[in-house]
Amino acid sequence: ETDPNNCYENNTLWMELNNDGNVDVWMYNEDAVAGFQFTFSSDLDGFGITGISGGSGEAAGFQLSANSTTALGFSLTGATIPAGLGLLATIEVDLGADPNGFIYMDEAIMSDDDGVALDFDIFDEFVLSIIRVIFFYHNLFIKWKLNIEFCIYCIY
Repeated sequence: ETDPNNCYENNTLWMELNNDGNVDVWMYNEDAVAGFQFTFSSDLDGFGITGISGGSGEAAGFQLSANSTTALGFSLTGATIPAGLGLLATIEVDLGADPNGFIYMDEAIMSDDDGVALDFDIFDEFVLSIIRVIFFYHNLFIKWKLNIEFCIYCIY
């Protein structure tokens, strides 16, 4: 029976853009996770991974490492991330000069403490868009200018 307080029925991964402009990878896992590896791509000119940190991966003492397209985490001591729901890791990224486009998680490999692959449902892309809205108000000698910048993203 599905828990009414939980939106997920299976192991699930998804991405969100955080307030610092980096990608948070969230995880709901029914099984303990002993390691993970993600490969990312994007149609953003200049996109690249610059690091990985935080979340339940760091809390479990995982070795976290990244290059320009891949991020991974694992334990040298046999530690695992217990079943639960939370932030797995923050992927530090360079969004390039024009951050309007898609970010994709091309591959996600998750394993248990025996090195056996775990099945995960993956929401593997999201849209990133910067919208600039400028309003002008002219009244006699008063000129108001409001420049609002929103960061909007959608999870698929």
